[in-house]
Amino acid sequence: SPVHVSNPTDTATPVYTATPTHPNSPVHVSNTNDTATPVYTATPTDPNSPVHVSNPTDTATPVYTATPTDPNSPVHVSNPTDTATPVYTATLTDPNSPVHVSNPINTATPVYTATPTDPNSPVHVSNPADHATSVNVVFKGWT
Repeated sequence: SPVHVSNPTDTATPVYTATPTHPNSPVHVSNTNDTATPVYTATPTDPNSPVHVSNPTDTATPVYTATPTDPNSPVHVSNPTDTATPVYTATLTDPNSPVHVSNPINTATPVYTATPTDPNSPVHVSNPADHATSVNVVFKGWT
């Protein structure tokens, strides 16, 4: 279960890099006390495969693996103590900007978008149910 990225009280700044075994399979290292804003960086071998290196106090280590349909869309495989298992899929506008789709028991559904400086460096924008920065979408013109 990933840590809220857009939380105003973030202090630490985890860094993402690629894994040697599977470039599309990032490893998320985090605990519930890590309210940092992770930073994504592109890797030489595969810019779509970040690995989350958390602060020293992290204990839980969920593992991410790539999906068969889209290598830019990793699936979140949590550790035994992680009850929420979010699934990531790529966005149409930027394949490096995955959208976080949580399972039913995960009330927060963050959405990732690419940053202007680095398209491989997505920014976490949560939904209104998330206590982090929320985004409101208004639909118009329904028939």
